[in-house]
Order: sequence, then structure tokens, then C-alpha cells
Amino acid sequence: MNIRYALFGLTILTGFVFAVYQGWSQRPVSAQDAPPNMLRADFQSDYILMVAEAYGTDGDAQRAISQLGLLATDGEPYNPYGMASDALKFGEENGYSSRDLDLLLALQSGLLSFDPNFATAEP
Repeated sequence: MNIRYALFGLTILTGFVFAVYQGWSQRPVSAQDAPPNMLRADFQSDYILMVAEAYGTDGDAQRAISQLGLLATDGEPYNPYGMASDALKFGEENGYSSRDLDLLLALQSGLLSFDPNFATAEP
């Protein structure tokens, strides 16, 4: 009976070692950096919510605009206010908390009132 357990354990161990060898040396996964604008709408909204949380902390609209620039697609006009509006609409439709919706609304109004003429130049 003990030999059955030993053979079973040896078989499992052999399979594990073979799988690790196969995965690491024979068929490794090549990681590719995908641009953020390829994210699904829910992940884009989550990213915009994170930008809104940062904006709620420091109130830096210029930084928020530059962070939202990562979601801009080539060939389309860049509209951070529209991105915040889309995220707010998505949040309302998908049950975001009232705190999250307030953060998105604050970001949206901050982007609307931002005047780039008074923006400070970054070093």
C-alpha cells in the first residue's frame, strides 16, 4: 500500500517538474506592453476614477489632464472632459458608490474650469 502512495507522489512530482520545465524553457509567455487606450470601458472608467481620486487629494487639474492623456487614442481629438463625462455616465449605470460619483463629478467640473493659460510649466 505504501508503494502506491510513493508512486502516486512520484508521478505528481514528475508531472510538476515537466510542467515547470515546459512552461519556463520550451513555451515561455512573452509579455507585451499594451497601450492603456486598449482597455475595456470598465477598466478605463476605473482608471479615470483613480485619476479623480488623485485630483480630489491634490486638486491639480494639469496633472489629471496629463494622466488622462494615456487613454487618448491616435486619430481622435483628445478630450479629457469627455472622458470624465463618459466615466461618470458609466459609473451611474453600473452602480458606483456616491463617493466615487462625487469624485468623478469634481474631476469633471475641475476639468471644465481649468484654464491652461495659468498652468505652471513643469521642469
